[in-house]
Amino acid sequence: MIRTRFNLAFALVAQLDDPDRLEALRRTGLLDAPPEEIFDRLTKLAARALGAPVALVSLVDDHRQFFKSQVGLAEPWASDRETPLSHSFCQHVVLSEAPLVVSDAREHPVVCDNLAVRDLDVVAYAGVPIRLSRGELLGSFCVIDTQPREWTEQDLDVLSGLADAVIAEIELRLQVDAQTSRGAEFERQRDAERRRARSVTHDLRSPLSVVVSGSELLLDHRQVMDDPGLARIAQLIHRNAVRAARMIEDLHDLHRLEHGSMTFDFREADLVLMARELIEDLHDDRLQLGEAPRVLPHRVDLHSVERVVINLVTNAQRFAKDRVQVHLQRRGQKAHILVDDDGPGVPPEQREQVFEAYARLHDEGLSGSGLGLAVVRELARAHGGTVRVTESPLGGARFEVVLGVLTPVEAVEGR
Repeated sequence: MIRTRFNLAFALVAQLDDPDRLEALRRTGLLDAPPEEIFDRLTKLAARALGAPVALVSLVDDHRQFFKSQVGLAEPWASDRETPLSHSFCQHVVLSEAPLVVSDAREHPVVCDNLAVRDLDVVAYAGVPIRLSRGELLGSFCVIDTQPREWTEQDLDVLSGLADAVIAEIELRLQVDAQTSRGAEFERQRDAERRRARSVTHDLRSPLSVVVSGSELLLDHRQVMDDPGLARIAQLIHRNAVRAARMIEDLHDLHRLEHGSMTFDFREADLVLMARELIEDLHDDRLQLGEAPRVLPHRVDLHSVERVVINLVTNAQRFAKDRVQVHLQRRGQKAHILVDDDGPGVPPEQREQVFEAYARLHDEGLSGSGLGLAVVRELARAHGGTVRVTESPLGGARFEVVLGVLTPVEAVEGR
């Protein structure tokens, strides 16, 4: 039996009714919220990777545990998505501020009388804390078996890595929500908020890099890659971690753009070649290069224009059903980059708001921070250009970036 990671006599360092902890739970907005794919992917991966029938993201307040995500629970618990504390092992993770590892609950001195043993058929349990960077402990990421089992150190390492992904997602939401809730106060404290944003990007880069690296390790794990379904889930987790890291970079770049501290290296580059290479690197069958000349030379800061295309394509991928197209055109002496999708589109009354930093638009159950599109607008301006959104011929949204005057060249666009 592996060594249990906490003192069974646990001093109750963190009380369930601690006001700061309960306020942190409230701020997350996750209590009583509907299921979300990002958390469901993690519980599915935990269940499959560890061979456990049940996996939970369990948030513990002062009278119950609420399952933000669950896989494998029987009814009525699966529909209720909560239990009273009389049926909670996860409360002990919060109380002890440490993992709880149980091989056979029927013989365990702490949980043998817990009603979850009888009513939910919980026999083996392994749970690790969901703890925010400021120290508030929200609940537990756990797996459950209906048979006795010995949990290995490797099992707990995988579980802890997935819990880190849950924490990173919650932290990112809290940081973005902290920005969007300011309203009029945000305008009065703009400089202070910019300094805070710079600090946030610095603080979040490290934990996000851990999540990205951890997901890459999962992708390199033979047991994961031998299971196509498990490999797909691991790839989705990796992509979402990369997306979160990209949002942090957007926040950092937006700060530098607004302060005029970003530097540019303008050189002539072929925009068509750039677009082809980016499309190949993104590995999305829905993504295609549409109308484009053979070459389109233009004087740009290539890294910045790549960022423009990536942000627009990433935005389109989130909303598209089956198709995303990138077009490049020369009109007079200006270069146009257009990104089309067949998603729900952007209503006319929201087409200006969509480029505002921290704007949140809700459509088809999706929302975003608005940082990526705000960066696109500022980078277009830095190139003497503009960006706008209209209706796409595909039925969704068309984002069009116009870049400034082309560098005179002898070679004209090929056919």
